[in-house]
Amino acid sequence: MNYSFKSISLTLIAVYISIVRKGSKSSKDIRLTGAAALGGALSAIISSMPTEYWRGEGRELWQDWCGVITQGGGVGIFRVTMSLAPKSLTGAEIGLALLLETFFGPIWVFLAYGDVPSTWTLIGGSALLVILAVHESWPLLKKAHWVIRRMLSMFASTTPPVEGNISGMRNGLQEEPAIDKLCVDHHAEYELIKTEQELASHNNNPVIAENPIRLFDLQGLGVDHQNMVSELGPTYEHLPWDLYLLKRDHVQYLAHCFPECNQALMVEFLPKYFAGVLHEADLAEYLERLSDEQLQEFKRIKPYRRRGISSFMLHKCEGCSNEWWRIEDLPHGAYAQSNTLVANDYRSLKRVFPPSPLAVTQNLQFRQVLVHLASMADKCRAGATKKIKITCQQVGITTDPDQIVSNSPEGIHQDGCDYIVSALVIERKGITGGQSVVFGPDKSTEYLRYTLQDGQGIFQADEGSPLWHIVEPIQPETMGQAIPGVRNIIGYDIWVEE
Repeated sequence: MNYSFKSISLTLIAVYISIVRKGSKSSKDIRLTGAAALGGALSAIISSMPTEYWRGEGRELWQDWCGVITQGGGVGIFRVTMSLAPKSLTGAEIGLALLLETFFGPIWVFLAYGDVPSTWTLIGGSALLVILAVHESWPLLKKAHWVIRRMLSMFASTTPPVEGNISGMRNGLQEEPAIDKLCVDHHAEYELIKTEQELASHNNNPVIAENPIRLFDLQGLGVDHQNMVSELGPTYEHLPWDLYLLKRDHVQYLAHCFPECNQALMVEFLPKYFAGVLHEADLAEYLERLSDEQLQEFKRIKPYRRRGISSFMLHKCEGCSNEWWRIEDLPHGAYAQSNTLVANDYRSLKRVFPPSPLAVTQNLQFRQVLVHLASMADKCRAGATKKIKITCQQVGITTDPDQIVSNSPEGIHQDGCDYIVSALVIERKGITGGQSVVFGPDKSTEYLRYTLQDGQGIFQADEGSPLWHIVEPIQPETMGQAIPGVRNIIGYDIWVEE
């Protein structure tokens, strides 16, 4: 009987962890601490009901009440932490932490009553503690390793580059002891999936060949695809939600409901909303005018895009037969896309996003891609560039079970820079749609339509060119599927500074 109760309890805890984790992933507004407190209160009420236990002989009741109060406090803390932990930890990590009770329980009994735990209890508990210590310290060790490498690179940065190729690296890419300088062979030819010349021939339109449109994959650039995807992929779920997009979606929905207020909402209200001068409470006058159905639709608008951002300046340092690029990490600040050429484009407003994590920006493959894109842009300018700025937007899009979400809420657009990679796909799973489309100057003639897979991207000209682009909406592979679909990408805005 005892084993049956234990099995039922453990099953219910596992179900509870899964529900909380699922809820926290689908909406940031879910709060289960109240439910946890209510459960603790009910447990306290039930345990304090009069029973034969309370009328026992030979005991002082104050000791029993102390035990009840202590147990109630412990259960309450347990329930609250159990409602919060699944939002930040995996179910496996929580289950591992719960096993600590099995080890520390006998220790407390030993300290209080002198009952010595068995040898196997001590061995198993010690092994558990070692596993937990290694698991929790591993990220710190990786960060310490990165710091040491950065310190060494500072001493090595004055060492002149050495010519030659590193074995195993394709396209002439070689690395100094530090990853602040990388080299590309002048004569290296990238293995591209499609080029503007091929598209011009396929579409029987020679105009297409006048501007770069290059479909590539990491393997064709000589970058370790598997390593980049495996190391960068897990960082996306820790990025914060893009609340600017949520604000824009809220205001746009109200503008759709009240077309006569479009100017007041999209042109006058939205910039102040983004700047923090106005807040959601200031939308009350519009919310009060919504029908019940419209109000429910408004409340169903949830964040679906996570974002981090980082910027770099790449300085070209020409060597004997090779081309060295020094990568300078730029200070983090506000971000805005200027000259987007779309009326009332919210992207022209200043937004402040958190920086992409060091696990991304200091990843070797990530920095190799920076250099290859700088070299690609340099070749488009006949090798005349000296300095190129690249802003990287790390964006993760998540679809709810019945949700269709937009990759390009601004519609067909340009980004206001010299060249772009609208998306280098890091991970795509559980979704359909999301085709990347490059248009000509009329914004209707398609030059390229392609569904990018993991490790693929499109390099193209942007501002000052006739090229426009969009990434079509995505939706779950099967509507109603339990596991959310994801499309994790890095977008690159590229400016030739000198």
